[in-house]
Amino acid sequence: MTKTLQTKRAYLFDVDGVLTSPEAKRVEQAEIFDQLAKRLLGGHPVGLNTGRALEFVIEEVLQPLEKKLDGNPLLQNLFAIGEKGATWITYNEKNQRIAVVDASISVPKELQQDVKELVSQPPYADVMFCDETKKTMLTVELLSGKTIAEFEEPQRMLTEALKQLLLKHNLVDTLKIDAGHIATDIENKYVGKNLGAKRFVDLLEEKGLHPEEYRGFGDSRSDYDMYAELKKMGKKAVFVFVGRERALLGKSLEGVIFTAQPDDKGTLEFLQNEDKAA
Repeated sequence: MTKTLQTKRAYLFDVDGVLTSPEAKRVEQAEIFDQLAKRLLGGHPVGLNTGRALEFVIEEVLQPLEKKLDGNPLLQNLFAIGEKGATWITYNEKNQRIAVVDASISVPKELQQDVKELVSQPPYADVMFCDETKKTMLTVELLSGKTIAEFEEPQRMLTEALKQLLLKHNLVDTLKIDAGHIATDIENKYVGKNLGAKRFVDLLEEKGLHPEEYRGFGDSRSDYDMYAELKKMGKKAVFVFVGRERALLGKSLEGVIFTAQPDDKGTLEFLQNEDKAA
């Protein structure tokens, strides 16, 4: 029988622009690791809900946290969900990572090849590249050293070209295009931050963890979907928005907390203020 553990709060974070600096693509606010470790050591489960490949999440977030916890069994309350719910990592009783991939929702290889050929040419190749580490989706991402401003127009052109490729491959009803700040994803219509949030809750409950409330962190409209999914599941939740453009949320402001600083600085600001209020 699964043991039921009541924990006060669970945290669910997007990664890009929330834990990492959006253009540097790494955690530059080192104290974020201290804040995450502090919550895990306090008995609060922590989840990552990202479109990133698990390899990126391991290198940029999980490995530093593993060092912080140094074998503590509460590492088992850390969960990483990648590719918008299609891949995930949990920790076993020996604090070993267990990775799972749902290959049933992968992007067909023929389409992947066409996209890679497209992106290998100007103007796309000047500012973006295809992420080869993804297992179930295809991501065209901002090159390191390039700015978001330089990315915007080629990304708009890419989105239109991708729509034509979906038509060519008869995949309009199966796949979708999701353009974010630093990347464009071609993915199964089933995946999204809502699926990632549901996956997080399911993984918690498999371990007998039933938080009293959830706090989600994001910087985009799609990140709000994880908050909406938590509410749909009947969970008590708030959504901390650290994005630069509040208008991205449209009229979806229920349960939203805005930070004064943007991006990763906003996440750190909120966590530090939460500590002070405790």
